[in-house]
Amino acid sequence: MIIAKEKSSIIVIHNRHHAFLASQIANILRPNIKIYVRNWLEHLIAIASHDDSYQLSEARFYLDDKGRPKDFKNVELEPKETINFLKNLELKSQWIYLMSLCHLYERYQKQKSKASKEILTFLKAEKIKVCKHLKITIKTAQQGHQILKWADNFSMTLCRNLVNKDRILHYLPDLPGEVLSKIDIKDKNITIQPEIIEKEFQRFSVEYKRIPNRAYKNDADIFKTLAETKPEYKEWIISTSRYNPTHRLITNNL
Repeated sequence: MIIAKEKSSIIVIHNRHHAFLASQIANILRPNIKIYVRNWLEHLIAIASHDDSYQLSEARFYLDDKGRPKDFKNVELEPKETINFLKNLELKSQWIYLMSLCHLYERYQKQKSKASKEILTFLKAEKIKVCKHLKITIKTAQQGHQILKWADNFSMTLCRNLVNKDRILHYLPDLPGEVLSKIDIKDKNITIQPEIIEKEFQRFSVEYKRIPNRAYKNDADIFKTLAETKPEYKEWIISTSRYNPTHRLITNNL
């Protein structure tokens, strides 16, 4: 879950919704970037699926000591759940499996536990094996993962600033064959530099839920509340800065 707090409520964005937003964002890219992967639809599914791992629990896995929901950045990945998640993806397609291997490898590198170190060996070996099966180079896999990372970072920036009314300038990770790109966000409007989107004024959206800002007894309690809460939606419109030459970029260090 991605968490944003207001005075009387907590905004919750499920990781799957964030990943689906990332796939919508990736799809606005120009064809000269999309050609870095051989099957674009398959790659969009990989992006939309990369955060599908979760742990079923009736304990307090998703809550902090005060009973408040934890943002996913404060929840360590569990190797057992990771393996189960990857087994499901492997049955979908080797490319989709490979992209999540790349994504999870980078995430586990940030964790310190012994189990995390052990699974890194497995993830690296699987990446090499799948590349051989697909008859592609590691570089090709990395280029596909660059696009995933770009869209993932873009989506995460929007989700983390869902209720932020201030203007934000954010630099995104490099895309294959492209210079560093940056986005300027002001509520529902986004401008992007350089001109790497296929069409102007494209729209994408994310689903979220607003729940009471209170302590929850356990994971079952918060998931019951979420299940009973009506979803809301935030939509953005994106264009290149050439459509607004007077637009002044103001940096907000994130």
